[in-house]
Amino acid sequence: MSIFASCAWCAPAVTEPRPRTCSTDRACCRDLAHLVLARDPVVVEAHVAIHACTVNHAVVCSRNDKLCVSPFCMRRPPRTTRVAILPPAIRSHVCGLTLLQMAVLAGDVAVARVLLDAGALPNKCHSPTESALVLAIAKSADEIVDLLLAHGATIDGHVLAQAAAMGSTSLVARLLALTSDAPILPALVATETDTIMQSYLLTQASSASRSQFLHHCVSTGDAAGVQRLVQAFGPGLALDYRGNEYAVGDTLVHTAVRMQHLEVLKYLVHLGVDLDARNAIGVAPVYICAATGAVAFVEVLVRAQAAVAGATGPNGDSALHVAAQENHFTIARLLVHAGADVNMPSATGDTPLHIASMHGHGPMVAYLLRKGADVHRENVRGETALMKACQLGHASVVALLERAHESPDVDDGRSSSFVYYDVMRHVQRVHSI
Repeated sequence: MSIFASCAWCAPAVTEPRPRTCSTDRACCRDLAHLVLARDPVVVEAHVAIHACTVNHAVVCSRNDKLCVSPFCMRRPPRTTRVAILPPAIRSHVCGLTLLQMAVLAGDVAVARVLLDAGALPNKCHSPTESALVLAIAKSADEIVDLLLAHGATIDGHVLAQAAAMGSTSLVARLLALTSDAPILPALVATETDTIMQSYLLTQASSASRSQFLHHCVSTGDAAGVQRLVQAFGPGLALDYRGNEYAVGDTLVHTAVRMQHLEVLKYLVHLGVDLDARNAIGVAPVYICAATGAVAFVEVLVRAQAAVAGATGPNGDSALHVAAQENHFTIARLLVHAGADVNMPSATGDTPLHIASMHGHGPMVAYLLRKGADVHRENVRGETALMKACQLGHASVVALLERAHESPDVDDGRSSSFVYYDVMRHVQRVHSI
């Protein structure tokens, strides 16, 4: 052993530093939240070093507080829309926020840097519409935005939407340069009143994003927005639209008639969009109009020579079938005058007269009979319209059909439908005793 080596008795004891942890009642973590709101980075850094508090916990109000005034409260479902006006950074408004979000809300760059260096997660949030980056952009805190981006903050559709809503083209351009997969549609929706920003976003958007925004404009009735899109990118954007995958394959015409936007429909007709296209369940736009009783829309489609004959519904039925079912008399007249077949059978063999009879729509039955509806036509179950009316006890409709019924095949001058009616009337009489 060397004489220069120190012995175990003389050498100073070297011990590992004792790890410091939060107190069991987490009072130090609550104190840390107050220190962040006090905006003193030196004290915040010292507190974290002494107590080793986690910097990623969120502030949660007590369940005894029945009326939490924080718009970010975690006891509510996550928000799907941005906060219209950011609240001041005070204790009563930070429920649901992380310490980093609180620092961003206070606009304190120094405290935000301390928290990030201590391990704060830039993307941790209760709702993506309130992420730290979204709040920083809403506060116009450029230094904090740079800091968050440097620490890996995610650029998503909500971030782009907030930047676009702030009207900062330079920031939007910078964010788009940093990401290639963030959806642009939320930003386009957020800038409906800012045509300059919207035009810039559309030039940066993919063809799929433009089609999605076109569908949004149609569904919201923004005829001016539809016209701007067509003028900027040509009518092919509307003519080549292949249907919204989230709405059973509806085309733009389907969407316009379903949402009752007449001016948008007229503009689409002017562009020459296909009016007879079926969606994923085989429904044509005229069928939707006939079902909802939209007379003005049927008039526009009929004048534009939309097909009214043949199957336009999901079960091989026509628009006249559903008009007869819903007793939309004016629409039925428009369809018949435009060439709808009053004797067309559905997949089950029911004609519009069957449908009107089974629902007891007397005036509709009388109109269809006047227009040549075949009272003898049977469905796949061998039932005539009179049998349908008998089954459901529509006496007035039965009377109409009796007068229109002919009986060429029965010796006593009575057809099978009348025999069936006699049986049904006898059964009803027996049940009434």
